[in-house]
Amino acid sequence: MERANQIIIQTQDEPEDAYRNIASILTGQGLTISSSDPVLYSITTERKQLDASFIDEAITSRAIIQISSQVRSTSNNTQILLTGRLWIGGAERQIERRTARGQARNAWNALNDLANKYPNGRLMYARN
Repeated sequence: MERANQIIIQTQDEPEDAYRNIASILTGQGLTISSSDPVLYSITTERKQLDASFIDEAITSRAIIQISSQVRSTSNNTQILLTGRLWIGGAERQIERRTARGQARNAWNALNDLANKYPNGRLMYARN
């Protein structure tokens, strides 16, 4: 979905397990958790410079990202909603899928790569 700003990971894991798994993936990528709610199954990371630990391309300008996740249970499965914020040169925006180049595209690719690390997850894209 063009201009999607949310990645939904569908899994058969129980919500508690999904919450722990996504936290592990985030920290495994070098992100630090700034807030976490085990009752609401929500996580927000601290801001981190977008660098080669997220993507293979060379980074030519400073960009900062912050990732949020929310786990919810549906009648058929568990869903993990991933969203992100991007700061470039002091300007803030949502991370979204777009055809643009540069840091906005790199930020989306980093978010998508994180989602793809979830074991046995099925990805969907949405705009909220």
